[in-house]
Amino acid sequence: MKTIDKALKLLSYFTVIQPEIGLSELARMSNYDKAATRRFLVALQNHQFIEQNEDTRAYRLGIGFLIFAKIREATTPLESIIQSSLVRLMEVTNETAHASLMTNQNLSTIGISFPNRGMQAHLELGDVLPLHSTASGIAFQAFSNNSNINNPTHKSYIKGLKTDSTTLEDTRRRCYAVSTGIYCSETTGIAVPYFDATATPMGAIAVATPNSRLTEKMYETFSTALIRESKKITSSIGGQMPQSFILTNPVP
Repeated sequence: MKTIDKALKLLSYFTVIQPEIGLSELARMSNYDKAATRRFLVALQNHQFIEQNEDTRAYRLGIGFLIFAKIREATTPLESIIQSSLVRLMEVTNETAHASLMTNQNLSTIGISFPNRGMQAHLELGDVLPLHSTASGIAFQAFSNNSNINNPTHKSYIKGLKTDSTTLEDTRRRCYAVSTGIYCSETTGIAVPYFDATATPMGAIAVATPNSRLTEKMYETFSTALIRESKKITSSIGGQMPQSFILTNPVP
């Protein structure tokens, strides 16, 4: 089992920004020796989960994931449901709407809908959203029972930065999180989690806007739209909203 864990760990380093990684760099990033890294890569290649660029000799994710992703989405849809919500959020707010999912201790961006305007908040699919400096991360923390999240050993922990209890309490009270100028100095994010069947957060949906455009009225517009879409996503995937969330803000 540890061998499988180690092999799968290599996959977590590939992103939209870094789609190809060489053997030496993968060994360095994973803290494995090169021989072991090569063995894991060969095993993954045998099942088409990893492939090698013949020109650069660097590795990238393989086509083996495609069929599993199609089966997962066809039988238990998530991406299509979330993307529909993001389009609605973008249309209501005219700002960048994005969604994240917690996997392997990382809150990673899985969907984005950009408005058709010149100045907009920007991010990439696959971006990891730090739990302690983004609205999505704070929203996820506020409703999570995972006491390990605020621990320096957690992957999304930022050295020297923790989310204080007052911020989490405020987020739970109003049912949405706000982060201004921490992750990105010129952007404000507002986020709400969505939940699984045990009322545990799976990820978050958020709206991000340049600070120069933000008004007090927009907080109400954004949060109302986010809570509405969180409930739609949660219901559509067979999830359950926490009772405190429903009582605090019974948005239809």
